[in-house]
Amino acid sequence: MAKMLMIGNSFSQDTMMYAPAAAASAGVELLGYNLYYGGCTLEQHEKFLEEATPAPYIYEHYTPAAEQRGLVKCTLDEGLAREEWDIITFQQGSPLSGIAESYAYLDPLYAHVRAAMGDRAVRYAWNMTWAYAQGYEGESFIAYGHDQSRMFRAICHAVDTEIRPRGLTVIPCGVAIQAARTALPDASLTRDGYHLSLTCGRYTAALTMLATLLNIAPECVSFVPEGLSEQEAAVCRAAARLAAASEGK
Repeated sequence: MAKMLMIGNSFSQDTMMYAPAAAASAGVELLGYNLYYGGCTLEQHEKFLEEATPAPYIYEHYTPAAEQRGLVKCTLDEGLAREEWDIITFQQGSPLSGIAESYAYLDPLYAHVRAAMGDRAVRYAWNMTWAYAQGYEGESFIAYGHDQSRMFRAICHAVDTEIRPRGLTVIPCGVAIQAARTALPDASLTRDGYHLSLTCGRYTAALTMLATLLNIAPECVSFVPEGLSEQEAAVCRAAARLAAASEGK
């Protein structure tokens, strides 16, 4: 059994939603949780700590039935104290995911979490998020010239220069989503241009996370979300396998 906490936003919701169900179908028990604050950036996490903001997060539990339960407002420390965590993940807010300079705000958050965990053997990981869909017109895409490939390259660069040197395990969801785009249209992978679709997108992210952190091979996962065709599921598995292999998993 593994207990995992994602400290993030709606992109960590997308990544976690199917992970417990997919893990269970491969014979692995995953207790998956998320500390959610919409659009939260690393800088915002730091502000919550500095200002001792009361209960800014929603603490969410994801079940093997692919359900979201136990929504409770809490602080970061309250969330960290709820379980004896095996894995804790971090991520950047998507508009800044390709801005390497913004990753400096990870340090105070990471230090605070490690201090709170004390001597517990926790594995710390970074959820590498994905580039926006080509054609998305949101303002947050302006920094990348509304160019998906440019945003993807910027995210990869930020992870390579800012995350790997800090020693966190990288969950290459962004790589997997980009790989899936070679066989599936953006509309199959995102539901609004940036959040993952409820089928292909979320499934690909879940498989990538499980392969990277729990060594669960995508082909060992029998769970498939409702509405996902076998052909689409095969693309998701292949993309997750490729991404995990890029991390040596």
